[in-house]
Amino acid sequence: MVDNTVGSKRCRFHIFPILGAKMNEELKDARTFLIRGVIFFLIASLPITIQLFFPIDHFSYRSWEALKFNKLESDRPFYTDKYLEKTEEGDLAYRTEYAIKKNVTWQTDSYGFRNFPSDNLQYDVVIIGDSNIVGSGVSQEQTIVSVLGQKTSLRVYSFSSNSVNYDLNKLMSQKRFIDHPPKLVIVGSIERHIHELPPIDWNITAQEKSYTPAWVEKFIEEIDGLTKVSIVRYYIALAEESIMPRKLIFNNLTRMVFNKLALDSQKNNINCFDRSEQILKDYQGYLSKKGINFIFMPIPDKETIFYSDLPHPYEYFRKEPPFLKVLISSLKQDNIPVVDTLSAFKTNKDKVPFLLDDTHWSPSGINITADLLVKEIQSLGLL
Repeated sequence: MVDNTVGSKRCRFHIFPILGAKMNEELKDARTFLIRGVIFFLIASLPITIQLFFPIDHFSYRSWEALKFNKLESDRPFYTDKYLEKTEEGDLAYRTEYAIKKNVTWQTDSYGFRNFPSDNLQYDVVIIGDSNIVGSGVSQEQTIVSVLGQKTSLRVYSFSSNSVNYDLNKLMSQKRFIDHPPKLVIVGSIERHIHELPPIDWNITAQEKSYTPAWVEKFIEEIDGLTKVSIVRYYIALAEESIMPRKLIFNNLTRMVFNKLALDSQKNNINCFDRSEQILKDYQGYLSKKGINFIFMPIPDKETIFYSDLPHPYEYFRKEPPFLKVLISSLKQDNIPVVDTLSAFKTNKDKVPFLLDDTHWSPSGINITADLLVKEIQSLGLL
């Protein structure tokens, strides 16, 4: 018989070095992978780390971008209980020679809307709308909510958002406004987005907000702020602008910058005229059933008021688009309360109711509109 024990021992002695070598290789590969992973993580997290050492608005040209929610879903349009002072530039001409620097203050309430902090539960007037109503480009005391409150001594609340047209349905589903309904709801919309006003939901139900501890909400806001990676966006934007500068539509004499989107939307407004008119009628019908007054506040596009100042090659648009004039007239015939901002802005063109470097109205335009609202509120018997 042959003794195999010697051979098997030799095999074992040969296998151990081989296994050891393989383990060393695997450990080496694991270390390499780990090192690469750490390096990648450090590079990827560098922008976020850097952001921690700068103010929230450092890499943005407006307070708007600094305070609005970015990635994380929230029923709050902006970060809550924030106060910000910033030198801003207009959304059409920022970082160009046509930009006009403005010192602006921003303040948001505990619900994330742009209002001065208050313990009020009952408001006389609530204004719903877009970025004009929020007050992009103007300081807190210059917003339509603040100015109307100063002119009337009514308690006025901004339920306006960072979306194009904030929803009346959202307002009427909020328990705080169901329990404490306002006397008046004003719906504001810039002319180019009137055709996008959402229809009323006739079966709105109260949306109970689940309780979230304040510290959790603040933590979510901090994380959302970091997800903006503002430093990366800032330098990418600078690089893109250096390679391909933004094309501005501007008038060299007046230094006014225009918005191409407003020109392009004129056809959409006409095509959706009947829909827009019906939606506004439904708004009044729904609110009247709740015992709440309604006013529609259209805001003309800058291009509708200053169409004659449009430069070459936009001569085709050098005429007043008919949409807003016809809509206001039609609403008045149907006894829908509406403020004729179109006529007022045309009469007061010399006061320049729009920011020159921006798509939004100016403090002058806001004051003109507030005076119109005061008269309309008086006619409703609320003053």
